Amino acid sequence: MPKDDKCPYFPFYPDDFSSDGIVEAMTPAEVGAYVLLLCKAWREDPVGSVPNDDRILARWARMTPEQWQCSRIAIASAFELRDDGRLHQRRMEREHNKMLEAREKRSHAGKVA
Repeated sequence: MPKDDKCPYFPFYPDDFSSDGIVEAMTPAEVGAYVLLLCKAWREDPVGSVPNDDRILARWARMTPEQWQCSRIAIASAFELRDDGRLHQRRMEREHNKMLEAREKRSHAGKVA
């Protein structure tokens, strides 16, 4: 993982994703928009979050502002609005933390060896 903690990939569990009730309630277009937002969230700071800005989210989701307004509730329900004003995806945050812990363990093991 690069020094900036921005791994070029994130763990994706198809069974968990496709069976999630929030995802199951989305239209195909909303699922696609959600996946695009997950990709952006992985590269954001903090990892797993996106700005709570409809103009930006519509663009990142590759939707018109009108399409975004119709789909916002379904997609944003997969995120949690926090005090920092950003929408956070809890599962992504947990997976990122697991990756950081594993990297730290490998680094420590390498130093000990």
